[in-house]
Order: sequence, then C-alpha cells, then structure tokens
Amino acid sequence: MKRNPSPNHRPLLKSLGTAVLAAALVAGPGLAGIAFAVDPGPTPTPDASSTASSSLAPERTAPDTTAPANATPSPAPSVAENAAITPGPSTESDAARAAMAEAVGPAGAEMGQRSARVTASSPSASLKKLTTEALATEGTWMPTFGVQGLDVSSHQPSVDWLQQWNMGARFAYVKASEGNYYTSPTYASQYQGSRNVGMIRGAYHFAIPNWSSGADQARYFVQNGGGWTADGHTLPPVLDFEFNPYENRTINGFYFGNTCYGMSPAQLTSWVRDFGNAMLSMTGRLPAIYTNTSWWRQCLGDPAGFADYPLWVAAYPSSPTNNAGAVPASWRTYSIWQYSSTGPLAGDSNVWNGSLADLQRFAKETGTIPVNPSIKSAADILAIDSGGTLWNYGGNGAGAITSTRAIGYGFTGLQGIYAVDWNDDGTYDLLTQTKDGRLLVYLGSVYGGFSSGVQLGVGWAGMKIAPATIGTGSRYPSIVATDDRGQVWRYSNSFGTAIDSGRTSIGAISLDSPLVITDFDGNGSLDLITVRPDGNLYVAAANSSGYFSESPTPIGSGWVGASALFPVYGFNGASSTGVVGRMSNGELRYYSINPGGGWGASSVVGVGFGNFQMGDTQSFQMTPRPSIPHGSDIITADSNGTLWNNRAMTNGAVSQRQQIGVGFVDMRSLTTVDWNRDGVYDMLVQWKFGRLDVYLGNATGGFGSSITVGSGGWDAMKLAVGPWTTSGYPDVVATDSAGNLRLYRNVGNSGMLQGGDIIGTGWGQMRTTMLDWNWDGIYDLLAIDGEGIMRIYLGNGLRSFQNGATIIGMGWSDLAPVSASFNLLANGYAGVIARTGSGELSHYSVTASGRFTGVQNVPGQWKNLLIAGAAAGSW
Repeated sequence: MKRNPSPNHRPLLKSLGTAVLAAALVAGPGLAGIAFAVDPGPTPTPDASSTASSSLAPERTAPDTTAPANATPSPAPSVAENAAITPGPSTESDAARAAMAEAVGPAGAEMGQRSARVTASSPSASLKKLTTEALATEGTWMPTFGVQGLDVSSHQPSVDWLQQWNMGARFAYVKASEGNYYTSPTYASQYQGSRNVGMIRGAYHFAIPNWSSGADQARYFVQNGGGWTADGHTLPPVLDFEFNPYENRTINGFYFGNTCYGMSPAQLTSWVRDFGNAMLSMTGRLPAIYTNTSWWRQCLGDPAGFADYPLWVAAYPSSPTNNAGAVPASWRTYSIWQYSSTGPLAGDSNVWNGSLADLQRFAKETGTIPVNPSIKSAADILAIDSGGTLWNYGGNGAGAITSTRAIGYGFTGLQGIYAVDWNDDGTYDLLTQTKDGRLLVYLGSVYGGFSSGVQLGVGWAGMKIAPATIGTGSRYPSIVATDDRGQVWRYSNSFGTAIDSGRTSIGAISLDSPLVITDFDGNGSLDLITVRPDGNLYVAAANSSGYFSESPTPIGSGWVGASALFPVYGFNGASSTGVVGRMSNGELRYYSINPGGGWGASSVVGVGFGNFQMGDTQSFQMTPRPSIPHGSDIITADSNGTLWNNRAMTNGAVSQRQQIGVGFVDMRSLTTVDWNRDGVYDMLVQWKFGRLDVYLGNATGGFGSSITVGSGGWDAMKLAVGPWTTSGYPDVVATDSAGNLRLYRNVGNSGMLQGGDIIGTGWGQMRTTMLDWNWDGIYDLLAIDGEGIMRIYLGNGLRSFQNGATIIGMGWSDLAPVSASFNLLANGYAGVIARTGSGELSHYSVTASGRFTGVQNVPGQWKNLLIAGAAAGSW
C-alpha cells in the first residue's frame, strides 16, 4: 500500500532512461475539480474518543417519521404497474412448483447457508457453508468502516427493527423468492418493517439455476418483490448465487446435483447473464451479485465481464479484521461485505463499502456507482496548496505524472498528511498530524472522498512520523515516530481503529529528521532513511521484528537542497520502489531504488512545487523549539559566559553543543528548571554578587528578561532545587554559611521566594542535590559529606524529612559537581551526573527501587565548564 509496502515487497525496477519532465502536467492545480472531495474543516477538534462529525443519521428511539409505522407497504412494482412483465413459459408445471415449495418448507434456502434448515427429508451432512470460519468474537465485532446493514429471511421471522437501527444498521436486504417455486411469507413485513425505522432496503432472490432459466427466475423475482424504483430508499435487486443448498439431494423427484448444480462453468456464467439481462429490461438496473469467492471460482471458473454488476461478497474472518480477502476477477473490490452469520445484527451482518451518501446514491441512481477512490495507487503523489486544497498527482506507472485532481479542502494547520490504508479495507485513507499536536484519520471511500476525521491522539506536535506495516505478522499499519531526542517509537494499531496504549522503542536516529520508510536494501524488510543536517543520507536496516539498526549506513550526500523526501511504489513499473525529493527550486525528482538495493536512475517528474506542502513527509525545516527541550539536556557555561546545550539523545549520547545564550559571566551556579510550570524549561541563575534570578524560556527558543526571585545574600548559599513541598512548583533548599538547611518556597507567581525556614542543621560540609530516589512521588535530598560518603535523606512531602539517613555510596570526594539528571538514557529513570578531576563526565543510573545500577560515560569535553544542575522533576 502507499508508503507502506508489504514486508515481502521486492522491487523490479525498469530504468527510466532519459529524464521525464512533466511540467505542463503539474504546473498548478487549476485544471481539476473533482466530485467527492470533502471539506474536513480547517481545524477539527473532536474529543479523543469521538468523531468530528458523522454522516450517519443519529440513533433513533422512535420510527422514522418519513416512513410512519402505518404507511402502506411499498415493495417493488407489481405486475399491474409493469404491464410488460409476464410470467413467460415455464419448464415446470404449476403442480411441480407447488410441490417443491411445500417440500423446502416455509423458509427455503438461506443466504450464506449457515445451517441445514431444509425440511424435506434428512438434511445432507455435506450441505455447504462458506469456506471461512465464523468470527472468534462470537458475533460482537463490526468492521470499523462503511455503513452497517443486515439481511434476513423467513429464518428470522421476528426482527426488532428499531433495535437493529439503534445497533447501527442503516440498510437491509430481505429474501423475496427462490427458484420459481418459493416466495417468502415474511417478505412484506420485513421489507416494510425495515423501512419504517428509516432503513434503505431491497430484495434478494436465491437462485436455483438448474431448476429453470435465468430469465424465468428473474421474472418470478420481479413479480414477487424484486423490482426497483428510484425513490431513494429502495436498493437494487440482488441475485444470491452460491453453494447448492440441496447438494446431492433428490427432493420431490428432482435431483439438485452437486455443489455447482451439475452445470458447467459456461452454463452457469450464461445463466447469470440471462438473469441479469432480464432484470435490466424489467427494472432498469442490473442486479448486484451475492456470492462467495471460492465457490464463484470453483463453479464458474472466475469469468471476466461482470464488473457492471455490483458485488456483494461473503467472507467470515476467523478474527476481527477489516480485510474481506480476495474478490473474484471481474471486480476490483466489493460494494457490500457479509462479514458474519452469527451477529451482532439479526440474520447476517454486512457492511457497505462506502459512506451513507454513497449508499443513498446506490439506491437512487441508475447503473453502478463507479469504483473511483480519491487515492488510487501507491504511485500517487499528494500535495497541499497554500489555501488548504489537497491535490492528487496520479502516476501512470511508467515514470510520469499524468493526472491532477483536487480530492479535499480545508487541510490547513497541518504538520503532515499521509496516505495509508489504516483499517486494511483496500482503500487509502488520510492520516493528518496537526500543528497543535492532534492525530486524525479520515477513512477513504472506494467511491471517492473521505469520512469525517476521527481523532486518534494528542501530543504529537514534536514528533516526526510515518505510517508503516512493520514486523512479521502485522496486518494493520503502525505509526513509526521519532521524538526530538532521536528515539524511534512504534505505536501499534491492532484492530484498524485506534492507536494501542503504550509504545515500543525500536531504535534511535539523528535528531530533527523526517522519516522515510521503504525497503532500500531489497531484502523484503522495511528500512528507515533519514537526512542529517549536513545533507548526508543514512539508512537504518530493520529486522523481521521491526527494530531498526542504531548503526545507520551512509547512502548519499548533497541533500542539503532537498526540502522534502517521501517514498512511492509502482511509479516506474508495477514492482518498482523509489523516493521522490522536492528540491529547493521546487522540482520533484524521482530516485529509483534497484531491486537488489541501492540507487538507480533519477529524473525530474514535476516542477512548481516550492510552495506546496508535500504528502507523506514533513518539511526539513523544523518547527522552532525551546532552547532547552529536555530537563535531561546538559547545559554548560564557558569562561566567556556563553551558554551551550548538549541535547540529550538516546542511551546516554548527547548531540554536538549548540549555543543558547551569551553574557552569563560571574555565575556561581545554574539550574535548568520549569520554574513557572508552563512546559518550557527556564534557568535559575545564582550570581556571585548574591542575587538569584530566573530566565523564563520561550517556546520558540531563547529566554525572556530576568526575574529576580532572591534579592541578596545568595552568594554563600549551596542550592538544591525541586518540588520539595506539595505545591508542584520547584522550591529551593539552600545551605547557608552557618550550616543551616533552609527551605525557600516558590509560590508560583514568578515573584520572590518565600520563607527561609530552617529544616536542618549541621549541613555545612554537605553538597546536596534533589531527586525522587525511591520513586514514591516525594522528593529527597542526596548529600555528600566531606569524606566522600553519599547519603539519601528521604523527604516526607511536608517540608521536612523522614527519620534517619541511608548511606548509598562511598568515594565521592573528588567528583564535582554532582547533580541530579533525569531521563538522560530515555528510559524514564533518574540518575546523577558527576565530573572527575580530569574532566570526564559520568552518568550513574538509579532504579525505581532506590539503588545505583550502573555507570556510563557521557562523551564530550567537560573540563573548565560550569555544568548546570537539573532541578528535580525536570523531565
């Protein structure tokens, strides 16, 4: 699927030869305007568990007033209304038909043949059922796309239609006839009952092709309810063509034959056409065909030429999935899927493969609604113009763009938009990532357009994402995302509906790179391509479990001029793989990937895309972020007063230092802290001249003017910073020159610190830092005495300590500074960092049970630098 090939995908690329320039085709969007393009709204704001707006009618607690309960039943046109309809000559006598009707009983054969319910003689042990098993969910699951519906017959004599409506059913098919000998006694009540609650309904005919001709049974069907009228609430008639319900049985002297009715593929194919042509002449509509793919292939030989007949496919998956499986060769997809015979709806449960508006068109318009999804193939390229119009640039499979269509409107305020088959129904959907951090999915219709957006989550603003089906056995696409520390995460989608709770770490990459996921090495597993700030391209190979290598391989240079990069499939050959880059001059350039791995030929395929937001990627120009994105970043100051940030990445690694401030000379200490709890890290500066100032960080980088929180006398203090009290704001616990431990409270108004109460004495030789040592939610003091003994003093959350102290380390005399570090390893745990006399920096990990668990060197040059302490709780 688009940007998301099968793990077994192996490209077989044909060379592009000379460059293809499609400037005339893609110079601008003004050539196209397409029906079914929908407006999702510029800034949809659904609740995390709700849809933005649904095209389905609301649940009702009373019958639809447009079809009152006492309305006159209006099934298909009667013989009197259609004078041209005549029974025609029958190959059987009236007596034979009556005898057969009596023999098969009041219900006859049933769509899908769930069980042997024929009353004549003993049921055959070999009576066919559908070849797939019933749902393991025992009839409680529904597909997560389309419109729900049901089919019923006299096997369901009493249907609570209002209950079915409230369960989500919006359409119903009712059995009207079988052969030319049986009419359902419950047809009229079921047909009108479904309509009374507002459903769109139609009739179906169970074919017995070796009993009489197709035309004969079509006439019988129309006479007994199988007609159609363009009133907007009558579905086209259906031919139920499936396993022989009376296989190898003789009933009332008639032998019904084998599962294929004892007829050849050519005879059965001809019979269907005879039935269809007769229905077309009598009703103006070709019937839909209900069948099972395996039986159709077995008994009809999978013939071509039935694409004008809407397909209703039966397939009962063994576990919940939106994939109905293979369809017969005549069709690209299905209109209706019968997915369960055991509920949740009465009779059989079905789903219409499209929107309610599509279903209403299907009922009203003559002919078949053409299958025309907005995103047709993995070779299509998506782009959004400055007005929020979403354009589809269709690839022709031969290395060029040959069509331009508008497929959606109002797509503004996005960080990214991605084409993906989210629910695995064979139709591409849209995944959008808004700049305010919401993730939404718009399900695509096989007939064009998209549903309203469904919110999948919030808090995604800082993530680079790409949907992909990774790992062995995955059916639905996951979301692969990298955070601004370079950690790669997998967010699973187990049922095609929502993002699972939790996430899995699957690798680490360089910072600030959008993700391109494709099979670069040709081994059948998806790989991760990233672009470094220096313009070099790297690939991290994935294993069968979906974990990416943390030792990426260089695969190209000179990509500084690229502003977007995304994968395409089938762009230059059915099995081809490649990526498209949007260059600084607005060109789109296709880079093919060789079948065995590595780059092939490249060519220009479009121009004028400089002002477009490209789909399936994010721009290489990164959104501005705070100067200190994480409390685990290591902030330092040199002798010139220049502030530097070595950003924390993964596994203890840090980035090359970046300048974040100047003029910070004469500092005694520096602490990174979210002082005002606005989600942006600030700096608490202790000056040698005795003042304590806070510099509030800006969300887009840099710092505001200083705010004095301590006016004087702080030059002799030793500080530990963190939420010592229960206010949640970081407080200051300071040791004065007399050895008193004092608590200064931050009351949250960015004003002066309050208090100064003594909470301990005899601390003159101690060096302190604050952290939650034992993970009980209360912050503690870690102290090192003059002999290098490290102790932990557990806080009680009430401005004081629990009784006693515990020795947790020895030999810390020569390590300075020692300060708390939070989540440096991106594992969710705290630790401490300390510098040796030679200038090396080490990280000491702490477990949730309150003990050290290892030491790790932090690479870099740290000698002669003032190293900032991280305030406790700064994650």
